[in-house]
Amino acid sequence: MSGPFANYTLEQMESCLERGEQVIVFRNRRSYSPYVQCDDCGHIPYCSHCNIPLSYHKYRGTISCHYCGESFVITNRCNSCGNNSVTDKGYGTEKIEEFLRERFSDKVIERFDADTTASKTEEKRIIKEFSQNKANILVGTQMLSKGFHFSDLTLVCLLQAESLFATQDFRASERAVQMMNQLSGRAGRENKPGKMIIQTSGDKNEVYSLTGEYRDVCSKLIEERKEFLYPPFLRIIRIVVKDRDRKETYNYADKLYKLLCLIKGLDFSGPFAPVNEKLRGEFILNFWIKLPKDNRGIAIKKSIKKVVDKFSNDNPKAQFFCDVDPF
Repeated sequence: MSGPFANYTLEQMESCLERGEQVIVFRNRRSYSPYVQCDDCGHIPYCSHCNIPLSYHKYRGTISCHYCGESFVITNRCNSCGNNSVTDKGYGTEKIEEFLRERFSDKVIERFDADTTASKTEEKRIIKEFSQNKANILVGTQMLSKGFHFSDLTLVCLLQAESLFATQDFRASERAVQMMNQLSGRAGRENKPGKMIIQTSGDKNEVYSLTGEYRDVCSKLIEERKEFLYPPFLRIIRIVVKDRDRKETYNYADKLYKLLCLIKGLDFSGPFAPVNEKLRGEFILNFWIKLPKDNRGIAIKKSIKKVVDKFSNDNPKAQFFCDVDPF
């Protein structure tokens, strides 16, 4: 490896650029690095409102939350132990751009993410210049998967592909395949053959071998959904309970849990916290309910409606909502 790139990837990029062709580098994480950490005590600054690590933006000199916007000026002094040993960890699009500018100093490199395209004028400029081959390498996030047509683009590099699967969503594999196919479709759109390189630390995932074969992908995924009872073989209801006080959130969720347990034949799980259990100052707990697609489902829905109404009447201050078929 050289920085975030495998040596093979860099060799392929060099060959592509020598032929006067273009390269897209995809990383589904904007910022310079996903988080910073003290090398002495291990402390990682978290957002006080969302309970997630703050991302480091070097060009702004800040660490920021991508959910609520909380932001602080960054220094290398640790707020926990006081030592000057805070360093950035991992690679975001900004850091990848910096690495490529050093590696390919004679090439024009642009970055296409939410930070650089806040201005519509700048967004149009980047796309126009890359489409005219005035830029050699374009680094960006999933915004790059849109239906752009670049006639000289022949190589797409997907970094840390395993991050595409890191969600609490039964559709994670499906979405990953869709993203890979959309990205690969950007290269080789004219007479020149295109190639996509996928870098991952988890190459045993069978999805990588299914990329491009939609029929195989759909067949495999539909079998899994049928086996584990997910849509389209049933319906799903998500009930979300929220409160600014953690104790109250769990208290409300416990009351709702006891009411749901009274419904005969109800298949549900929860309460459990999502990956980001606190967003914008509110703690979150989820319930997932599976409903069969037959007459039983109709009866169960009526029972759920009664339970939700009773919970609402008994707890007028509780914040919650129901999301039917959230997918």
